Amino acid sequence: MIIFFYFFYTIIRHFSIRTGMKALFILILLLITGVLIREIQDNYFEKLRSKNNTYLEALKESLGTEEAENYRHVPNQWGFLFLNASDSDHVGYNQLEILGDQVDTFSTILDEINKARHHIHMEYFIVRNDSIGEKLKNLLIEKSKQGVEVRFIYDGFGSFFISKQFIRDLETAGVQLVKFSPISQGIRHFNLNHRNHRKILVIDGEIGIIGGSNIGDEYLGRDEKIGKWRDMDIFIRGDAVKAIQAAFLRDWYITKGEILVDKTYYRGSGVKGSIPMEVVTGEPITTVNSIEHFFLSMIYAAKDYLYFTTPYFIPPDSILLALESAAARGVKVILIIPDQSDNVVAEYGTNLYAQKMLEAGVEVYRYEEGFLHSKISIMDGKISTVGTANFDHRGLRLDYEILAVMYDSETAEVMKSFLHKDIAKSTPMKKDRKMTFKDQIGFQLIRLIRGFL
Repeated sequence: MIIFFYFFYTIIRHFSIRTGMKALFILILLLITGVLIREIQDNYFEKLRSKNNTYLEALKESLGTEEAENYRHVPNQWGFLFLNASDSDHVGYNQLEILGDQVDTFSTILDEINKARHHIHMEYFIVRNDSIGEKLKNLLIEKSKQGVEVRFIYDGFGSFFISKQFIRDLETAGVQLVKFSPISQGIRHFNLNHRNHRKILVIDGEIGIIGGSNIGDEYLGRDEKIGKWRDMDIFIRGDAVKAIQAAFLRDWYITKGEILVDKTYYRGSGVKGSIPMEVVTGEPITTVNSIEHFFLSMIYAAKDYLYFTTPYFIPPDSILLALESAAARGVKVILIIPDQSDNVVAEYGTNLYAQKMLEAGVEVYRYEEGFLHSKISIMDGKISTVGTANFDHRGLRLDYEILAVMYDSETAEVMKSFLHKDIAKSTPMKKDRKMTFKDQIGFQLIRLIRGFL
């Protein structure tokens, strides 16, 4: 208290009208700068929204309004509560294969690319020109020379260190590449903080793969600093592929300016599987983030249990409150996070938020066999999800993400078996203490900066 009064006295003692005027001028300048930056950002996002709507209108003309409406990528209203096919008819029935092993995942990716006959559409946050990147590059060059259309979107920040030679080799072979929101563009529009975090592969409009894996050796556990990598992707045949395709081609138009709505890209595989699904996207250009709202709906609808795995757990307050509410009403909530992360600050924040969850009655496990990077959720053995969005402020509010939702009890049980294997390789966090004053300070600090982590 004495220190506070001394500090206050010192300020008053050295205060003058001139100093006050300078401080006021600086404050006004900062406010004007903030307003101008917000105006530039709003104009930029308005242009992106306009492009997004333009693509959807063009898609309606090509496919018809009814079918095109299925690819708006918003959660089907109340569908998650009823769990009937008619209630989750966004993308019909599908065949699904869970890719829970990284070697199998990349083997499947390369095999399917090799089988491509008409087009290959890829969209990844991180692409590296390491051994797996070179292997992919050579295969894409070969397919392009065979006459297959190859389109590749990579994020300007996540793939910032990709070599010019890597890009030049692909472009020389006829591969069409586009950099999503380059750093220079981000600086002009004050938009460095909104990244394209999607991981999408579509082959011939017939098969789709989405999940947590980017293109790099570390995703195969070859980075000694990170160690073994634990991730999950899904391989899809069926109507859901059309929705994934629509997400890619919207991004292609927004970034490249080329509208592709020909039915050739939306022909589908003709496969009629047994799994009802829908594909939800989240992006900063919409007023409401559909992925965040889907998770909120799912958490509040849960009656028995909820499972989540995520590498970064620094969620918006809305999600935090929903999970606390679920645990309070008797829902068993299980959260699996990595024991060690690839981001020191995010690891610190994740542990603080996990401690907060422990105090609310949530079971938290720290995965110890390498780095857990999968983004999975299960509700009541009825709904399961695999996607690209981490359970943090960035994934649920700021970045471009994609989420596959399966309304199928058998799929949920298979996913649950994967999670139980992960729990067996984890250590439970103990609720042996309350958050200290130091923890509370750290927690509030992370809340302030979580949008930048």
